[in-house]
Amino acid sequence: MAGKRSSPSATNTSDKPSKKIKTEPHKAHGSKPNPSETRKNPKGESFTAKSSKEAHQQQKALSQQRKQAKPNADSIQRAKVLWERLRLKSHVEPTERKRLVDELFGLITGHVHDFVFKHDSVRTIQCAVKYSSKEQRKAIAKELKGEYKTLAEARYGKFLLAKLLEEGDQETRNMIISEFYGHVKRMINHPEASWILDDTYRKLATTKQKSAMLREWYGPEYAIFKASIAEGKGGESVSADLVALLAENPEKRQPIMQHLWRLINQLIQKNLTGFTILHDAMLQYSLAVGVPGPKGDNQAAVEFLELLKNDVDSGADLLKNIAFTPSGSRVVCRALACSDAKARKIIVRVYKGHIETLACDANGHRVLIAAFETIDDTVMTGKSIFPELLAMNLTSLEERRDAIAALGVHPFGRVALLYPLNTGADPHSNDEEAVMPPRWLVQPRSGTAAVISEVRKLRQATSKKNPVARRAELATSLMATKEATLLDSVTHRIDNLLGSSFGCQFLTEVLLSKDSSGVDKSSALEALIEYLKLKDSGAQSESKDMDLGAAVGRTMKRLIQGGKFELDPGSNPKTGSSEGHIVYTNPRLRFSSLLWSSLLNDKDVRQRWANSDANLLLLAMTEADEGEFGEDAEQGAKEKKAFMKELRKMIPEFQKVVESNPSTEAKFRGANLLLEKMKE
Repeated sequence: MAGKRSSPSATNTSDKPSKKIKTEPHKAHGSKPNPSETRKNPKGESFTAKSSKEAHQQQKALSQQRKQAKPNADSIQRAKVLWERLRLKSHVEPTERKRLVDELFGLITGHVHDFVFKHDSVRTIQCAVKYSSKEQRKAIAKELKGEYKTLAEARYGKFLLAKLLEEGDQETRNMIISEFYGHVKRMINHPEASWILDDTYRKLATTKQKSAMLREWYGPEYAIFKASIAEGKGGESVSADLVALLAENPEKRQPIMQHLWRLINQLIQKNLTGFTILHDAMLQYSLAVGVPGPKGDNQAAVEFLELLKNDVDSGADLLKNIAFTPSGSRVVCRALACSDAKARKIIVRVYKGHIETLACDANGHRVLIAAFETIDDTVMTGKSIFPELLAMNLTSLEERRDAIAALGVHPFGRVALLYPLNTGADPHSNDEEAVMPPRWLVQPRSGTAAVISEVRKLRQATSKKNPVARRAELATSLMATKEATLLDSVTHRIDNLLGSSFGCQFLTEVLLSKDSSGVDKSSALEALIEYLKLKDSGAQSESKDMDLGAAVGRTMKRLIQGGKFELDPGSNPKTGSSEGHIVYTNPRLRFSSLLWSSLLNDKDVRQRWANSDANLLLLAMTEADEGEFGEDAEQGAKEKKAFMKELRKMIPEFQKVVESNPSTEAKFRGANLLLEKMKE
């Protein structure tokens, strides 16, 4: 019937040959094959099935045969047995260890090269170096001479090279480093050798060797003539100072700068930005290329700054890595000084979340100082830097107080925290360039002082705000923070701070900050009074004199005088001219008034102080200005007169102290000076 599909059963299959289905005997489910049953693989070859245990044993035996067929197989195997014994530090007697080490050296001597390029046997050489004598280490080093570059590039051999550099003497290190000359560019790009090269450059290389390796970044000619570069002709010094090198060879400026830029950019694009040698090369390039200029005339300098800013957009860690090395931190400081306001904001934003880490680093805190010195927008500085310095990210108030107090006594953290309060501004002029921060904060001959001078010179073309005005705004912003303020930490962590000289200095600078109008310091001063009362009562209960200590004594005397001593214009202590005056806080601190009304109005307390080194504080109060004793001049004069009257009644006590104590005692000096003061 037309249009009707035929069913499968209707299909004619009579002309197709029928297929016979081959049936096999049924096997029970889960039955195991007979191990001795002969089978055929897909190629038709017969084989006998084996259990997995037998197959594993056969494979292990075959592996052992292959190992035994290799050169020095027996020696390597025995060395590994000795290594297994030697690496147990607490279970081997010294005599037994010496015997094992001697046997190990007997096996490896003359065959070190066969051991060092294998992942298992190289460990035996490392163990031998660790427990060897000086002569034995030298023997291993000499046997590997000529292979150090290859060893640095080896996946496992680099660890032995690191051990030789760490444990070897200077002769061994010189022998190893000399084989790096001429290959620095290749090695710094190698995934294994780069870290060995940089660790050697950072930790072990001498100044001369560092210069030789860094000079290879300047072009092929410095790598080809490696012997003359490394050793110097006639023993002359080898310098990597690119500015001096270009001054001697001005015709080479373009090829050298291009080669250096290409290598720097190459490593940055690969995100290999943690190398110290790279940071040194970047500093040399920055110094040689100069500043961008007022209108961006120096295109090379502009491109270098753009390279740093582009790192921010790419999410790389260039700026974070370079801030923690001497050369790298200087590069960032120069970038802040040479950039415009927008670029500075971008650079500072990179360190969000890492401000405290920067502050506590020997090099990183310089970046924060450069930011304080260059950023005109002090409101932005107060929002981006100060909250992290004051631990605003912590939810607990107690934790914030602990964090601020810990930063205040940190050798570098306190510099970043107190720098806005002490930037060396001359109160008699608006010229801040020639005046450095106080010696106790920044050492005059330190690298930090040199960076500050350089930044102040470079910022003249980019920063518009008056330096003194910038400093005052920063100090006000730091002191006026509403939560977890410096004063709050001083008040509640006073025992911790007065326990160290750094803490005493921190407390003094916070309380004597002259840019603190509207800030209430009364709680901190009352905490100081309570501290003195506890010291006095503790000494009384133990029947001994109160001992404040030198650092606490200096702090109290400065607070009693009510301000910081500053030299008059033209005075120079080095020439014997040290005339100056006290710059009082605004409003007045009046710690002397609080001492007199809360503590020293008690006759017994005055007598105990007279018989201890605290009599130096009584002397300081006699020299304090009348304004530190009262709310106004009239009240101040009245209160100081009353204090002096009570003190004159104690002249017999002072005479007794002078007669009964040697002149070397602090309380003798204080009592003697008070007697002289009473005679005036």
